[in-house]
Amino acid sequence: MGISSTLKRIQKAFTDNPTIDWNDNEEFFRYTRGRFISNEAWEMQQRHVNFDMNALAELAAKAAGSQKCVTVKKYPDGMFNKVFLMTMEDGVEVVAKVPNPNAGPAHLTIASEVATMTFARENLQTPVPKVLDWCSSAELTSAGVEYIIMEKVEGVPLENLWSSMEVEDQISIIQTLAGFHKSWMSASFNQFGSLYFAKDISRGGQGISYTKRDGTEVLDSRYAVGPTVGRSSFDDGRSEIEFDQGPWATIGDYYYAIEKREGTCVKLMNKLPKSPLTLSGPYIPTRERKLVALDTYSKLVKYLVPTDDSINTSNIWHDDLHGENIIVNPLKPTEILGIIDWQSVALTPLFENAQLPRFLAYSGPRLTGLEAPEYPDIKGMEASEAEAADALWNQMTLAAYYRGFTQQNNPILYRAMEFHETLPFSLLSYASCMLVDGEAAYRYRATTELENEWASLPAVKALGNPPFPFTFSAEETQEIENDVKNMARGVQEMADIKEAMGKLWPDKGVVPHCDYEDAKAALRQAKETALKEFATTEDERRALVEGWNFDD
Repeated sequence: MGISSTLKRIQKAFTDNPTIDWNDNEEFFRYTRGRFISNEAWEMQQRHVNFDMNALAELAAKAAGSQKCVTVKKYPDGMFNKVFLMTMEDGVEVVAKVPNPNAGPAHLTIASEVATMTFARENLQTPVPKVLDWCSSAELTSAGVEYIIMEKVEGVPLENLWSSMEVEDQISIIQTLAGFHKSWMSASFNQFGSLYFAKDISRGGQGISYTKRDGTEVLDSRYAVGPTVGRSSFDDGRSEIEFDQGPWATIGDYYYAIEKREGTCVKLMNKLPKSPLTLSGPYIPTRERKLVALDTYSKLVKYLVPTDDSINTSNIWHDDLHGENIIVNPLKPTEILGIIDWQSVALTPLFENAQLPRFLAYSGPRLTGLEAPEYPDIKGMEASEAEAADALWNQMTLAAYYRGFTQQNNPILYRAMEFHETLPFSLLSYASCMLVDGEAAYRYRATTELENEWASLPAVKALGNPPFPFTFSAEETQEIENDVKNMARGVQEMADIKEAMGKLWPDKGVVPHCDYEDAKAALRQAKETALKEFATTEDERRALVEGWNFDD
């Protein structure tokens, strides 16, 4: 008997073994990538999913057209999903995705993700994995859980190769992704919200209407725009509060709904979320301060929205293009084989998405317009310092190239990028996170900086040059200035703690298992220091303790 025949017999014995029980592996169902610094039991509960893995493996085999699943491998945990690589007895591989409880609203999150992936694949010339099977109702499937089973994209994450690629190849990648952006702009919808198959939402109606780049209107009864599944509507406890989730017919409706959402959550939540960006103490966030800022926002919205309708369009947009979500051919790295993770995509105004793709993000001076970075003067630098300065210059140069390429090849998107850098955009975007952060900065910028720009705002001119809608006494002005100054102190203190902790800092609240005890000790020391040196009164110390975001 030959070696190949023996191997086949061994493989058959393994795959036919009825004792394999995928449910015995508890790590399939819980979060295993690290440990949470704060409120760990609750955070783990939000990422624990009970389901029948044996049934899911059977569903995957059926979707793949195979007889049996023989291997299940869990990918490293994300914050919102469990993702598994499933290999069949005939070598076919598929990917199964199961949402965590914190991924978003039941049914809607999976239903929208599948519809968005399908539309992007079939209509927007984007390499998206083909969905083979899915279910958005846990009670209707033998696995007892919502899921998506999709084809596995052959290739490797761009993140694995980017730093070692030739500049010419990096430029090629940038050009290809810029082409995808242009494709995403080729379909502009007549509502804001999220995309679904019409049959999956109660308000599916007559389907969708969208406008192609050439002005042609397309009616498609297969799809519908429904409630948003954007994370900003569900994170930080918002999922427990009822408010308008869309869809919205106009950009004004969309932005006024944000004010209503944040205001409702501020009023109704039992406890305000703790800020991940600033330490309380000299500045203490309150419901009253947040509601005043939101009231200010509501009076300004119509003057902040662009008058250029071409950058106000509603488009599908993947807003998380970091290196793990871009899959490339390892033998030809300039070839993008897939764009993955389309969960929680919302149909939002184009200018909200008009920013540097995340794989091009860098830590350094911000570039604006068509500005190109100057090469640093590395004379006299230590070798390691010179190397870091050169690397930053390379990163900034690639970012500048993206902006320049977009300006030449997609001028509408570039105009949206320009608006993205204005004060009106900042004042629109601040409102979406007012529940958690930003009310002091908002009031300062809206009532001090904006007054200086008021007469030049396009919407103010279009609406007949009305006067600036706010007047303040000297006492009120002083209060606004003190609040933003004290808030900035809290932001700087938090930034200093983060810098001092280095690799121990809990990014997104998580640290590797091996760093947990050291990180907790460092945070305890940071808290003690802040109570002595940052908070100087009993009220400030009480506020710091209550707002400290790193205790169980």
